[in-house]
Amino acid sequence: MRAVYRTHPGFVREKNEDTVLTDPSGLYIIADGIGGHRAGEIASRMAVDLLRQSLISAPFGPGALREAIEAAHKTIFDISQTRVDFQGMGTTLTLLWVAPDDTRERSVIIAQLGDSRAYLLRGKCLHRCTRDHSRIDELLRKKAITPEQVRVHPERNVITRALGIKKTANPDLFGWERQHGDLWLLCSDGLTDMIDDAGIASILRGYTIDEAADILLREALDRGGSDNISLVLIYDDEPGDGGYPIEGKEADL
Repeated sequence: MRAVYRTHPGFVREKNEDTVLTDPSGLYIIADGIGGHRAGEIASRMAVDLLRQSLISAPFGPGALREAIEAAHKTIFDISQTRVDFQGMGTTLTLLWVAPDDTRERSVIIAQLGDSRAYLLRGKCLHRCTRDHSRIDELLRKKAITPEQVRVHPERNVITRALGIKKTANPDLFGWERQHGDLWLLCSDGLTDMIDDAGIASILRGYTIDEAADILLREALDRGGSDNISLVLIYDDEPGDGGYPIEGKEADL
């Protein structure tokens, strides 16, 4: 598999509270921090570091993943209770874990908390693989608001689940079988607030993953860049290739 990533603070936020992980073991994470005075930045970095430490040598499977997430959640939650400036800190989590070659499995597991997302482009069809844990998503599912009302709704930034916020994490876990040619996208809401699913699909279909990463970022910035923007693209280019080369950059556009 081959991965590229891009991250940018955008044009409105003072700092980038997103943390991105692309690990050669087959672990990919987007974490979008929540909380003021650097607390969100600290929470997202802690989450990624703790999960990498737990999963880098763990047996592949949903049990190990759930256990690692709950442990990271507890650590962040406990720290948030010790300092006034850390109260309310937390982070979204969207994680893709690829089964190691020695397991002879052709599968991935996705974990989700918050409103960062995972997509899969398989053939020409884009699948949204996660469901946002947000007040807006709840209202949309209940048809209490229309898609056109989302951008101006007063609760558009309310997250209903995140790492470190409540006493338990309760992540969603999803399993997918890998296919040669699959293209995965993990991204923070700084991307999806600027580009809709149809726009994302069009870019992913039309370019190489390096080009697509640059174009997605540029489009989000050109449309306002009102939040931190982070994305990871992972391409399943060779069945059983045994390697996970990574290319990425802290973008300065």
